[in-house]
Amino acid sequence: MKIAVVFLGIFILAIALPAVTSSLFDFRTDSLEEEFAIATGGAVTTTAVVLANDLWEDSVARAAVTSNDTTEVPTTSAYNATIRELTIANLNPNTGHLLTVTYATPGLEAFAGAEEGVTKIPLAVVVSVIILPLALIAGFFIRR
Repeated sequence: MKIAVVFLGIFILAIALPAVTSSLFDFRTDSLEEEFAIATGGAVTTTAVVLANDLWEDSVARAAVTSNDTTEVPTTSAYNATIRELTIANLNPNTGHLLTVTYATPGLEAFAGAEEGVTKIPLAVVVSVIILPLALIAGFFIRR
């Protein structure tokens, strides 16, 4: 019976891990949205915009772009962290655009201790999912 309870606990913790990491990401970041009025001319299909805040982990995957022009699907293609410049591609040429950039930015910069502590929580969950149950199972068999 004890083994079943241990495995049930492992199962529950394993299911909870994605929710924990997602919640930690939401806690560590702020979501910002900015609008940019852009005009592309000639054969130009890219533009660069300067963000008001840093992009989380300097990753273009943390930014999403939408346009008022429903015939285009803009994408983020590059980011220059030095000047916070985000390059946006796949724009229709010779058109005016109203681009909306939604991006994650660091939310705990002013709280270094909280940032450091929060980064350790997934490790603690993994330890509790793998090592703790193994120790309990080993202890169960050693007592016999």
